[in-house]
Amino acid sequence: MQLTFQTTLTALLLVLLIPTVSVVGFFSYFNTRFTADDLSSQILDQTFKLIDHQIETLLDAASRQSQMDLVILSKKLLTTNNKRLTASDFGWITDYFHEMMKIHKHLTFLSLGLEATGEYCHVRRMPKDWMPSRALTGSKEEEMVKFQPRLTIQYAIRDPSGKIVRSEFYLTEDGSRELYLVDPDFSYDPRTRPYYRTAQTAGTPIWTQVYIFNAPPEPGIPGITYATPVRGSDGSLIGVLTADLDIYNLSEFLQTLKIGQTGFAFVVEVRPKGNLEEEQRQVIAYRDPKNFIRIVQRGSQQVHELVPGKELSDPLLRSFMQNLPPTIDFDKIKYPVPLRFIQGGVEYMGGYRPLGGKHGLKWLICIVVPKIDFMGHADRNNLITASIGLVSLVIATLLSILLSMRISRPLKQLARETEAIGQFYLQPKPIVRTIVKEVDRLTLAVEEMKTSLRSFQKYVPADLVRSLVASGQEARLGGELKTLTIYFSDIANFTSISEKLPPNVLVELLGEYLSAMSEQILESGGTVDKYMGDGILAFWGAPYPNPQHALTACITALRSQEKLKALREKWKAEAKPLLFSRIGLNTGELIVGNIGGESRLNYTVIGDPVNLASRLENLNKYYNTAILISESTYLLVNQEVVARPLDWVSVKGKTEGILIYELLGLKGEVSQKEERLVELYSAALTVYQTHHWSQAIEFFQRVMELYPKDLPTQLMIKRCKNYQQNPPLEDWDGIWRMQSK
Repeated sequence: MQLTFQTTLTALLLVLLIPTVSVVGFFSYFNTRFTADDLSSQILDQTFKLIDHQIETLLDAASRQSQMDLVILSKKLLTTNNKRLTASDFGWITDYFHEMMKIHKHLTFLSLGLEATGEYCHVRRMPKDWMPSRALTGSKEEEMVKFQPRLTIQYAIRDPSGKIVRSEFYLTEDGSRELYLVDPDFSYDPRTRPYYRTAQTAGTPIWTQVYIFNAPPEPGIPGITYATPVRGSDGSLIGVLTADLDIYNLSEFLQTLKIGQTGFAFVVEVRPKGNLEEEQRQVIAYRDPKNFIRIVQRGSQQVHELVPGKELSDPLLRSFMQNLPPTIDFDKIKYPVPLRFIQGGVEYMGGYRPLGGKHGLKWLICIVVPKIDFMGHADRNNLITASIGLVSLVIATLLSILLSMRISRPLKQLARETEAIGQFYLQPKPIVRTIVKEVDRLTLAVEEMKTSLRSFQKYVPADLVRSLVASGQEARLGGELKTLTIYFSDIANFTSISEKLPPNVLVELLGEYLSAMSEQILESGGTVDKYMGDGILAFWGAPYPNPQHALTACITALRSQEKLKALREKWKAEAKPLLFSRIGLNTGELIVGNIGGESRLNYTVIGDPVNLASRLENLNKYYNTAILISESTYLLVNQEVVARPLDWVSVKGKTEGILIYELLGLKGEVSQKEERLVELYSAALTVYQTHHWSQAIEFFQRVMELYPKDLPTQLMIKRCKNYQQNPPLEDWDGIWRMQSK
């Protein structure tokens, strides 16, 4: 299979371009993806560390404060020789708590519960938007408090019998206290609370699980407690100190984090659930606390509780929780664990990692980010890169096609031109210039070669060369016997005309004549053998076979005379000599082929029919005719042409005579007068052949009536009169023997 140059060049360019663009696009795609993945991993890792640090800071603050509280209380007991604390100490203790709460802005509670009586005191930080509604003292209403306190103090006091007599709530600001609420029916006993019992049992400070602070006056806040047992010098339990953290503070911190465009973080507490294999996962911090806290009815009371992970209203949180592994080994996970899932047709990425530090809490820091937030820019870049690559590929393809067309177009033309040159078709054509220097030079060289060959073509028969090229064989010495029709023409009185003209004018005039005559011959498929001065030798039937070679030669002769007549009108207007041509046609068997030597050949015809054609051309001068054809030619064309049988002649060098004809025209193209001429002259010639001279003269005189100046008729009348006076021998054959050429 062969391909065109344009296809090959385009394919080669595309073979180079497509892999190059693909490789560049491939590396760009994966480099962008890798960079985006690496950047997203770094962002997630930094976010994990930031959240871990924030949580650890809060937990450390609570644990250190609780330890400090224990030290202060222990020193107080030692310095006062008290064996145990009582409600009488609540004043200085809450003052101390108050000052510590002012220092640690994230602590929610500092409290102390006494083991002996169950009495209790705390300092509490209220939510930012909390505003006391009314101040109640006993059953008496007071005016609304005019300031917005952030800290409150509560005392739970018992009588000697152990019964709680009242619970007092104070609002405090800048060291002042204002009684806010006295609740005579308050029945809170810290000793029954889980944090108290756990610390009592453990004997060491402990962290509780996250639970709901239901303490008035603002219940329903989630938090975590660091409970520390207080013991006397004898080791007996005096009470339990607490430092509590409001998880709302952590949720507020999570709200401030910007992770991608819409990503967020939350914290999950993992709680073992008895002997069940499945752990309980509880969201404890989230950008919107309403998603993991709900109010439920228990008996006659409405209480707040944490929403189990499987019952979260946020579908995104539920999907994340569902994609967590069934069991999480906190001891083995040292680094963030990536997690990807699809929710609502959107792909999300992120992960989780355990809370670090020494506090031993089973918390997971979780991050969820839509993949598009991290990868969207990379995907857009990849799309842009792909689009640029595709557009570049299309442009490059179009340019390659354009370039290949710019190169292949002149090459195609060169191929066509060289094929035409190979077949010896050398017509000049406009030169198509190209930007490729070598191709442009080749184009010019081909045109120069055609110019040279056109000059060469004038010396050889072009059809012959084409025939040789078509055969695929080299020209060789030799010929073959064929029946052809020979054409011989000459210019009447050329010698006298040439003597009167300057050489340049003569050459120009002769060139115009020969070109016009040769054009008629070549257009009809004839072969111009050679020019002999003003004479032309041509033939039909070789090298290309032509079954109608005789008719074609006759038609060409007639058309040549018509063309010459038109030229005479032109020359007359130009005041140039008028040229008249004499043509002889003969058909016969002769040798045609390459005649000459091995180094130089001439494709020509050899044989007596050539000489006869030359004699016929010359006889036109004797009979004052334009075209004479032999009997052999006439017999092949008599159904198509109108010709006058002129005479039986024997040309010089020949003993045998032939009947010659004057070619007048094609049937249907001659006038009735010319047809009448042929009829009368033929009849007269027949009588002439019978030796009836007087009768023949009468017939020829009838022709003279039609054409008074017809020279053949005049010659025949003169010849009949001569035979009347000098009768020929009895064996006279009617042939007129010419004594000159």
